[in-house]
Amino acid sequence: MMLILILHRLKTIKQQMKHLKYQKQQKNVIIKQLHFHTSNYIKMLSCCYNARHQVLSCINYQKYKLTEYKKLYSTKWSELDRYPKKIIQNIWFSCQTLPTITKGRTI
Repeated sequence: MMLILILHRLKTIKQQMKHLKYQKQQKNVIIKQLHFHTSNYIKMLSCCYNARHQVLSCINYQKYKLTEYKKLYSTKWSELDRYPKKIIQNIWFSCQTLPTITKGRTI
């Protein structure tokens, strides 16, 4: 009788060990998934930051070129004679080819 109780107890302990091993495996799987999603989130944030930086630099470049164009446009024609024709064409062309950015969208 005592032997049967001991065997039953060993069987129960063995089942508990299997269950604990399974739980540990599940925990490791969840941790791996969390690491994967966290790294993807960090990559996405990095891409968003880079895109934001590029948009801001494009806006600053557009403002700079438009300021140059306004200065050039406001000068008298007699003053324009001292500018080489190529510089005037470059400024005009760069202002015409800049994308128009309004409210966060590029048109």
